[in-house]
Amino acid sequence: MPNIVNVSGSVLFKSRDKTVKKAVETAVRKYVPLRCASLSRADLEGAKLRYADLRYAYLRYADLYGADLYGAHLEGANLRYANLRYADLRGAHLDGAHLDGADLRYANLDGAHLDGAHLDGASLRGVDYKATDECFVELRDNPVKYEVGDSVKGKVRRLADAYERDGVAGFKQEWSKE
Repeated sequence: MPNIVNVSGSVLFKSRDKTVKKAVETAVRKYVPLRCASLSRADLEGAKLRYADLRYAYLRYADLYGADLYGAHLEGANLRYANLRYADLRGAHLDGAHLDGADLRYANLDGAHLDGAHLDGASLRGVDYKATDECFVELRDNPVKYEVGDSVKGKVRRLADAYERDGVAGFKQEWSKE
């Protein structure tokens, strides 16, 4: 029976569930804050984690394919190389989150808060995103400004063209080649 622990090894939630996915879903359903939870490489495919408190959680290489993270608090979370394909991140709080190398293809980020999020090397093909506020996102260590209501797709494509024109080597996002 998996217990959910934080990065220092302290138990955040004792579980009788048989899988990590079920344990995390149970904790979220019971409103247990999972701040700093250590969930590296966790199989959370399709998990129902609406409004989960996963601030500063360690989710590196986690499989969150198709997960429901609507309104989740993921501020400062380490989601490097996580699989977030088709994830529902509408209204999620991803301020300062580390999404470097994450697979966000076809994720829904409408209304998500991304101020200060790190997206270097993230796969963003087919992402839906309409900003609720003006925000700055890190792409190749350059702050990128998105205006309210602009989609990531259109704005980043224009910025990618500008970066190529200005000679910044290596800036390519998969979906900028449509």
